[in-house]
Amino acid sequence: MVPRDDVPDLLDTLTRALGAAPVPVARTWTRVQRARTVLRMSAERVTVSFEPAVAQRVRRCGASRPGGASAYLAKLVRDDELREACEQLAVWYAAHPTYVDDALAETASALDEEAR
Repeated sequence: MVPRDDVPDLLDTLTRALGAAPVPVARTWTRVQRARTVLRMSAERVTVSFEPAVAQRVRRCGASRPGGASAYLAKLVRDDELREACEQLAVWYAAHPTYVDDALAETASALDEEAR
């Protein structure tokens, strides 16, 4: 499993490996912030049970962000989804170790043919 703090760096590494444009990143001493598009969807009510210390942390962290505890928990879920996707991508790249080199060679060949 990839540590939560390493996910943005892993995502940047994978983005560069694919040759895609990097996502704008603003690094601060407390967290990494990424530009993103927010889609509003209809909400579904969910009831969860936490130990008192966990519930207190959810309330405290939720109080500091727009959307409250729901937004805080939704962000944790999105971060978890991103971490899982990065892990799956890392496994795929491990299974296809020549993919990046092959893709770069193909791109170079195409650009070379285009230049002629």
